[in-house]
Amino acid sequence: LLPCLIISLMTGYAQTSHQLADSAYSLMKAGDFTDAVPLLLKAIKKDTGNATAYHYMGLAKANTANYNQAIIYFTKAIELDSTLEDALFNRAVTYHYLGKNQQSLDDYSKLIKINPYNYLAYIGTGNIYAFDKEFKLAIYFYSMAIKIEPKMPDPYRFRGSVYYNSDRVEDACYDWEEAISLGDTIAQKYKNKYYTQCCA
Repeated sequence: LLPCLIISLMTGYAQTSHQLADSAYSLMKAGDFTDAVPLLLKAIKKDTGNATAYHYMGLAKANTANYNQAIIYFTKAIELDSTLEDALFNRAVTYHYLGKNQQSLDDYSKLIKINPYNYLAYIGTGNIYAFDKEFKLAIYFYSMAIKIEPKMPDPYRFRGSVYYNSDRVEDACYDWEEAISLGDTIAQKYKNKYYTQCCA
């Protein structure tokens, strides 16, 4: 009976940590990061192997502009679970906020290797190349995102902006119209502001 008792206790221990992390995440979704942090610290103290708790702590830090601390927590989460796609994605985004674009690209590349169908990783990669005015590469990655998720408006809007900045205004118009048809209001603003001569 002793091994069964040990397993039972360990299971309850882990569940308690995850319950705390889940409660903290519910607070964060409501915009309450201040009260979420103590719960996450308790979750980590109860189970130092809880990758989700570290990930959520990274989110809490990132959403309060503590980006360097966020990187530390995201990194710990990834060390504990290298397949944790959300932590890898959020670390990539945070690196971009810090101006560390190569580290961001490295994380997006790892994420695509883990899951070649993670369209957000393609969008993130495209955003960095667009920011660096590497427009051909940006278009390629936005196009990959569209191929994976053709009903999502964001990559059309982003690709349209890159087309516009590449003097491909008709292609920009087409993409913005696609984004608008999928319910994107930002693309409508882009179309109205930047390109009215040909768009109907």
